[in-house]
Amino acid sequence: MNNGTHAPGDDDGSPWTQPRFLAAAMLVGLIVILGLILTVTGGSNGDANSRPQEAPARPPAATPVAEDPDESVCGLAPGEQSLPTKAPDAKWRLVGTFAVPRQPEVHGPGTVRSGVPACFAHSPTGALFATVNIYAALSDFSRKRPSDPRSVIRQMIATGPGRDAILANLPSNSDSADTASASGVQIAGFSIVRYETRSAVVDVAFRVDRPGATGYVHGASTMRWERRDWKLVLAQDGRPFDSLEQIATLDGYVPWSGV
Repeated sequence: MNNGTHAPGDDDGSPWTQPRFLAAAMLVGLIVILGLILTVTGGSNGDANSRPQEAPARPPAATPVAEDPDESVCGLAPGEQSLPTKAPDAKWRLVGTFAVPRQPEVHGPGTVRSGVPACFAHSPTGALFATVNIYAALSDFSRKRPSDPRSVIRQMIATGPGRDAILANLPSNSDSADTASASGVQIAGFSIVRYETRSAVVDVAFRVDRPGATGYVHGASTMRWERRDWKLVLAQDGRPFDSLEQIATLDGYVPWSGV
């Protein structure tokens, strides 16, 4: 795929190589995970413990039915298994300032609870919808500072060293940092690089339109089918993208956007 990446040394005076553009481009990745680490508090606010509830009476336990690990967590049909070659139909909505695609009864998310999207179709298009929705949700949580960030991370991030690194390095309540704004960054297209039954590599192109920097960047991320849903796999150091680079055009990508 020709992604239009500039060779080192090309156009040294171009705004693409200037710090302002690089900062804008990196926002796509940093606000998703690193921004979350820098801005959330390091634990629950204790609300759950402050409202004790009487446990309801339970019926006699029945013999548990074995769950199919390939079945969606909320029973969403897997749907089409071929790689999408055109823009999927979607209803777009804003999460913070980022437009995300949703088709709850087809591709997902089948549920969104406390801002956490979940239940995506076990398909290439389901992996695509999960990728974009998780990006947006984590970016928005970095702005809102959830009371229990560990729960947010565990719900959307795949198990592994990357998730462990994030959970181990959440700041204390006394830590603080400025939150980077996601405004001026929107999805522009996609390419599914690889798809297997339990994993996918989804390459998303973003349009950057910020003061001093306008153009495209792309980031490829690995998704894993885990706990009957798609989860974002982090690198060992907690990075959400396998790669994050500038591109000149959307050649090689399926154009797709909500704004």
